[in-house]
Amino acid sequence: MDLSALSPSRINTFKDCELKYFLQYHLRLPESRESNIYGEKGTAGHECLEFYGNHIRVQRDPSLAGELEGKINSDYVQVLKDYYAKTELWKLDDREGMRGGKPKGWPHPVEKNCEACPWATKDGICEIANKPFKIVEGCPRPNFEDDLAIVDWTINTKEYPIFENEIIGTEVEFHLTLEGGVEVRGVIDLVVKIDDNTIEIIDYKTGNSTKSYNAALTDPQMRIYSMVAKLLWPDFDTYITTLYYVRKKRMVTCVFSKDDDKGTFKATARHWSNIKANDEPYRPQRPFWLCNFCVGHDTCGKIKDKFKDKRGRFILPTIECAYKGIPFKGDCWGGLSAENPDSVTADNVDKMTYACSGHKEIHKGGEYVPEPDGGETIR
Repeated sequence: MDLSALSPSRINTFKDCELKYFLQYHLRLPESRESNIYGEKGTAGHECLEFYGNHIRVQRDPSLAGELEGKINSDYVQVLKDYYAKTELWKLDDREGMRGGKPKGWPHPVEKNCEACPWATKDGICEIANKPFKIVEGCPRPNFEDDLAIVDWTINTKEYPIFENEIIGTEVEFHLTLEGGVEVRGVIDLVVKIDDNTIEIIDYKTGNSTKSYNAALTDPQMRIYSMVAKLLWPDFDTYITTLYYVRKKRMVTCVFSKDDDKGTFKATARHWSNIKANDEPYRPQRPFWLCNFCVGHDTCGKIKDKFKDKRGRFILPTIECAYKGIPFKGDCWGGLSAENPDSVTADNVDKMTYACSGHKEIHKGGEYVPEPDGGETIR
C-alpha cells in the first residue's frame, strides 16, 4: 500500500486495522479523516500551548521573533478564542456519540443563556464565536471553558512547570531517511533542555485515556521520538521521552537506551516493509471499537468489494498522479491523494479519479491546461 513516510499514527492505524489504513492513507477517503469534536479540541489546546511556548522562547531570545512570527502569543485565552471562532468546533459535538458510540460531551445545540454569560459583551457579541450571540448556533461556552481550564493548568501549574526549562523547540516537524531507505516523520510538541546533558521530548495528550509505564515502553510514538531526538540533537547524553496527559494531570516518562533504539529501528523497518508489501488489507469479521471512528463496518465492506475483479479477488488500486510531469507552483510529491470532498463519498468511491495532492486538483475528465503563471486549471 501507499507509504511515503512512516509515522507513529500510521503504524498504530495499520496495527489496529489494515483496511482503515487502506481507506485513510492509500485512498485518502475524506470520510476516514473527517473532523470530530475530540480531535478539534485537542488541536485547540496544542495551538495554545505552542503559541505560549514560543512567547517564552522569544522573551528569552528576541532573535527568534522573525523565525516564529505569527506563532507567538502569551494571551492563550485569546488564542483559544481565535481557534473557536475559526473552526466553530462546538458544532461537532454529538451527545449521541460518534457513529453510534457511547454518548460523550455536550449535546448540540447547547441551550444559550447569553445575558448571564461572562463571554458575552454588552454590545451583544459572543467573544468565543466572535459574532453577535443572537446568530451563534448553539453555545460554545461548555467546550471552551473545558479547554481553557486544561490549558490554564498546564501553563501555570507548579507541579509540572514544563516552560521553566530552556525551550529548544515547539511543534518540531521532522522527516528523516533512515538506513535502508526507511522514512519517518512526525511532529514533536515540545522539546526542553533540562541541563547541559539532558533534554526532554514531551507529547501532549488531551484525551481521557492514559497509558501505563509498561505500555508507554512499547508505544511506537515514544520509541520513535526517542530515536529521532538522538539524531536531531546528538550533543546530549540523556534523552527523556514524556507523555503529558494534561487532562488527567499526569506524566508518563521513559528513557530508552541505544539497544532500545536498535530494537525500535528494526520494528520500524518491519512496519515499513509490511505496509508497503500489503496488497490485500484485512477487514475484521465483526465491528469493533475503531469502527466508531471510521466509516463503519458495513460501509468499509462495500468499499472493499468495489475493488474486486470478476472472480472476487481484491485488486489493490494503483494510485497515479494524472498530472505527473506537468509543472506548477511546487513539487509533485510522491504521496498520492484521492481526496475530493465535494463529490467523493463512501457510496461512489468507484467513480473517483486521482491526482497527487501536490497539484491540489482532482481530474474530472477534462483537459489539463497550465496557466501562464504556473497555476493549473481543469477544462
